[in-house]
This record gives sequence, C-alpha cells and structure tokens, in this order.
Amino acid sequence: ATNAGGIRVLRYGMYRAQVLGLEAVLADGSVLSSLKGLPKDNSGYDLSQLFIGAEGTLGVVTRAALRLHPKPASEVNAFCALPSLDAAIALLALLRQKLGPLLSAYEVNFAPLYDVMVASMAMPAPLPAGSPVYVLAEIQGGEPDRDSERFAEVLMQAVEDGVVDDVVISQSPREFRTLWDVREDANRVLFSIKGLIGVDISIPLARMGAFLQEADAAIHAVDPGAD
Repeated sequence: ATNAGGIRVLRYGMYRAQVLGLEAVLADGSVLSSLKGLPKDNSGYDLSQLFIGAEGTLGVVTRAALRLHPKPASEVNAFCALPSLDAAIALLALLRQKLGPLLSAYEVNFAPLYDVMVASMAMPAPLPAGSPVYVLAEIQGGEPDRDSERFAEVLMQAVEDGVVDDVVISQSPREFRTLWDVREDANRVLFSIKGLIGVDISIPLARMGAFLQEADAAIHAVDPGAD
C-alpha cells in the first residue's frame, strides 16, 4: 500500500513492479480482484496499480500475487570512504556503467551520523571516522568468483581516480553481514536522538547536492546550533 522501494530498489525496482495482481475490499464491502498472475495483461484497466501507493485510502488489500526472483548465487558488499557527495554520485555512475544490473544496493551515510555511530558502536568500525561521506555498495549476481573480481576492479579504479579514499570489501558471508549491520546501526543512533523529525524524500539525483545545501541553510536559519 505504500509502494516501498527498500534497500535493493536499484536492482528490483519499487514494490509496484513486484505486484502481478491483487484483491481489495472497498468501503462499501465490494471486492475488486485482478489476481490473474499474468506478467502481461492487456485486458483493460490495471486497477491494482491504483491501490499500490494509496496507503489504504481506496480500500484494504486482502490478497496479492507477487513476482518472485531467483536467489542470487553471489552477494558481495563494500564500505567506502569518500571526499564528497559529488564523489558518491560519481561512484554510483561508475558502478552502474561497469557493473550494470549487478549493482543491487547503494546506501550513503554522512559524517555527522557516522561519527556518532563509530563512537558508540559495539563492533569495530569498518573504516575510521573523519571522511565527509561513506557509502555501502552491494552487488548480486550468478558467478561468485567473477562477480567479486569485477566489483573489486571497479572499486580499485575508483580509488586510483580519487573518487574513493578508502574501501573495505567483504570476503565472506560473515563480513558481508557485518557491513550491513553497520548500515543498520544508523537506525539505533537516529532513534536515540530526542526530538528527531524523520522524513522520507524523493529527489532527482542531479538535484541532491543543491537540496542538501538549501535544506542545511534553512535548518540553520531556524537553529544555528543544529547538526
């Protein structure tokens, strides 16, 4: 009902793309159903798409037919320190260009949050605090050895080009999980902040830098001590 994207939206798309059909009950008790389970259906209006993202305002979804994806044979992630948001955007473009659909997740963390996380982590930090921007990137594929090699090659190229300052690449399932634990530790820190106002925003990538600067200026105009 929220059309969520999730951490692997880069690879699989928004939830709308995963729904093949659904059943919903309207306010008057009538039932609408598009549970044909067909990946291609040209027979009239696709009413199920109206309910996806409507957050329950049109009716209650009672059943759904979902698209399933094969479990990837390989999963590798890397934690990177970068000099700027522009570098993070450049790294995303490089990974997309070189790896295409292998890229499955790309999460950005900024210094103010990461510094607090490192100071209170129960585990060793993958990289020391001090860089302006951090990125967790993940690939999923079907050729474990080759996928890992290609991922490492692109990341080393990014280091040589000055896009990435430092990087740690997972070498085992345990290290893979540990790097994701670092990302998820951000929630622990954020939810411990009193008076936190959380928002979920969607911005064109080309406008991200300008938006952050404008938002930072607007916040400091109200509260000069905000961080």
